[in-house]
Amino acid sequence: MGAPLHPRSHKSKVQVNLKNLSARARIALLVLALALPVLALSLYVGLAQRDAAERSERLELRLIAELTAKRPELIIESVHQLLFAIGGQVDNLLSDRESCHRYFKRLLPDDAGLYRTMGLILPDGNVFCSSRIGKSSESINVKDRYYFSMAAQSGKFTVGEYQIGRLTGLDVVNFAYPILDQQKRVRAVVFAGLNISTFIEQGASRREDTHRTQGREVTILDRNDTVIAQYPEIGVRPGEKYPNPDVIRMMAAAGNASFTTADLRGVARLYTAENVGMNPDGMTPIRVLVSTPSHFIFADADRALQRTAIGVLLISILLTAGAWYGAEVLVLRRVRTLLDVADRIRKGDLAARTRFGEGSEE
Repeated sequence: MGAPLHPRSHKSKVQVNLKNLSARARIALLVLALALPVLALSLYVGLAQRDAAERSERLELRLIAELTAKRPELIIESVHQLLFAIGGQVDNLLSDRESCHRYFKRLLPDDAGLYRTMGLILPDGNVFCSSRIGKSSESINVKDRYYFSMAAQSGKFTVGEYQIGRLTGLDVVNFAYPILDQQKRVRAVVFAGLNISTFIEQGASRREDTHRTQGREVTILDRNDTVIAQYPEIGVRPGEKYPNPDVIRMMAAAGNASFTTADLRGVARLYTAENVGMNPDGMTPIRVLVSTPSHFIFADADRALQRTAIGVLLISILLTAGAWYGAEVLVLRRVRTLLDVADRIRKGDLAARTRFGEGSEE
């Protein structure tokens, strides 16, 4: 193997190469070098615009997540107050099952509105009465349901999870409020099954035909990461697990902070999560997840950067071409005349003249 080149030999080689360049090429290179700071400044401004676009999108996603979470928060609070008010009638309700059925039937004449069902559960988990009048409801036990067991154990209002109701056969999220006696023992649990379609607005009025909003997704999840509602629908139905485990893992680690990761299609997305409520066990019962594709966020900044970079390169090429041909017309032609005259004088032609005329040119 040959000996490595010494730094000085490399430097001298560069100097030799520069010496071999004509004055015309040197002027063109000088003009091109002067254009490089403009290109660097354009790149810096483009990257700053990308950073500003990401910050703006993070703030916007945070606002959307908070606004979307307001609806579940209001729903939870209204259900809490309703069940608390119903709990004041527990003595009358427990005194007669048929009267109890009729009471809840008057409160909830059908299951097409905000609630699917509503009723009273005994401490052993048996449904005492409900808006679904019928003997079938009397044989239903919900002791294994999270919303009931947590309310009965903690003695506090509890938000349940996505499930198919045993009374209705429909998808609901149940809420439970325990009624305690003077010894803090559970006398009964008032419950309400919420129609999950009320959790999220359809969002048609929010739809905008802009590149930054076309790819946005809003998803509402329960404590088990089961999809309760989604807009727009992208193939994940309510009741199915959220399909991207990376998003679930990062959402758990980031809390309410924003994060970026790839979706199942491999597209990088910016996500923002918002927690709604708190159950007695410390678990968040509802979470709102909002996301948008990263390439939509940077689209404007990337286009501006691309246009600026192309413009700077075109101008640099034009300046270099102008320097290449302008150097010949404005500088080198007269230098060659001067050199020719000097050469003639060296050869003995003392009458040789440049005929430049008067002026202050060097």
